[in-house]
Order: sequence, then C-alpha cells, then structure tokens
Amino acid sequence: MLNLKISQNAEERLLALKSQLDELGSITEIVYKNPGMDVFTYACQMFHAISEYQDVNYVLGENYLPKALNECLIECGRSKSGHNRSNFAEEVTLENTYWGGVFGLDIKPASYWKRNKNVYLGFIEEWPQFYVSDPLESQVVIDMQLRHFCDYNYAKICNIIELLAQL
Repeated sequence: MLNLKISQNAEERLLALKSQLDELGSITEIVYKNPGMDVFTYACQMFHAISEYQDVNYVLGENYLPKALNECLIECGRSKSGHNRSNFAEEVTLENTYWGGVFGLDIKPASYWKRNKNVYLGFIEEWPQFYVSDPLESQVVIDMQLRHFCDYNYAKICNIIELLAQL
C-alpha cells in the first residue's frame, strides 16, 4: 500500500497519498475496467490509503491540513461511528467498513451487504435523481451509496492536494 514513512515531511506524505489515490483511480473507472474488483473492495483500498496517512499524521501530532481536505479525510478515515470503523494501524476490511442507513436499510458491515444482495426495498421516491420503475434490491442502493461517497471524496481529496501542491 502507501508505506508512508515518518521521516517524510508533511508535503511528501500528502503527495504520496495523492499518488496512491491516483494509482487506485476513481471507483467508476476501476469497477468498469476491472470486473474482478467490486465496489466494496475499492472502498476498502481507498479507506486504507487514507487511514494509513491519518495514522502517520497522528503519530507525528500533525494536523495542519485545510478544513475542506481534513473533512474528507475524516469522512473516509477511521471513526467509531463512520463508514470506516477500523482501529489505529488496522487493515480496512469488509468487516470494519459499514454501509446502509439509507431508505430504511440498517447500517451493517460491507461483508453483510456483499452476502445479502437480494433484500427488496420496494419503490424509492426519496432519491428523485434515480427514477426507478421496478422494486430495488439492497445491493443496488448500497452500490449507489458507495459509488457516490467514494467518487465525491476521491475527487475532492485529489483536487485539494493538487491545489496545495501548486502553492
């Protein structure tokens, strides 16, 4: 993975994170180009890169990042109540990433959603941008939730790091 070093300065670590995310690519690019990778595996890899970056900064006591970047890193990084519930220095897995909490779905580990793809939700009216005429399965909703969350944060993190590198 990232293999960040405490000896690297803050800018080098930030650029290493950007490089790792660039190597990973956006979720939309990767899942379509690599049929062997599912959205859950992608999210774990993205979260792990961000978590490793956070771990090194935590050890060094550094928290100099702009608010917008810090918010994205917190959203994707380790948190006891967020999507990524891994512990310090722990690998991010399907067991410690959580999804759901939308359209009446319970919040459960990614491993649960990967196994239970056929929970029918009925018709969804709360997400008007996704008009669906047939009842949805939970997997479709979780897939949409995951793709949106990962794409949004991936793009925002990469764009902010690029802007910081130009300063």
